[in-house]
Amino acid sequence: IAYRQPITKSEIEFIRGVNCDYTVRSLLDKNLIDILGRSDAPGRPLLYGTSSYFMEYFGINEIKDLPKIEEIKVNEAEFQAQFKLFSKGESAENEDGELEGEFKMNIKREEE
Repeated sequence: IAYRQPITKSEIEFIRGVNCDYTVRSLLDKNLIDILGRSDAPGRPLLYGTSSYFMEYFGINEIKDLPKIEEIKVNEAEFQAQFKLFSKGESAENEDGELEGEFKMNIKREEE
């Protein structure tokens, strides 16, 4: 939605390839998207876009500040493998205790 706004629900469903009623409702309930108006397309479907709360939540001032799509793409196979491990309560750690692949994060904790 953020990258294609204003966008209709049917356009979102075309991109995602699945029904998105629940997803859109959930984003509306969380105030992450707003209804921006209606399209001139037949049936005059609602147009959705990001809300000011979305911008605040993600710490951006303008939509152009969003990361480029190429920067956030993940390796689908790697994602699925790590998701399966996570779903089973297992981790994707190597022998050094570090996460493998795309989801490796460097988190520094203050010593107590």
